[in-house]
Amino acid sequence: HWLTSSYILFAVPYFVYDIYAMFLCYWYKLQVKDHEEESQTKSMRSAISGYLRREFLMVLHHVVMVTVCFPVSV
Repeated sequence: HWLTSSYILFAVPYFVYDIYAMFLCYWYKLQVKDHEEESQTKSMRSAISGYLRREFLMVLHHVVMVTVCFPVSV
C-alpha cells in the first residue's frame, strides 16, 4: 500500500533524529544539574555512556527499527 511505503520512508529519519533529540535532552539536563551543584561538566563520553545505560531499551528499539525492520519492509 502506498501509505505503508510512505510511512517507512518517514519513519527511518524520524527514529535516527529521535535518538539524537533524546540524547540532547539528557545532555542539557546534565548541564543544568551540574551547574546547580557547582561541579565540573561531564565529558561527552561519560554522558553518552550514562545515556545508553539509562535509555538502553529505547535506543535498542530505535536501532532495531532502523537496521532490521526497515530492510525487511523495503
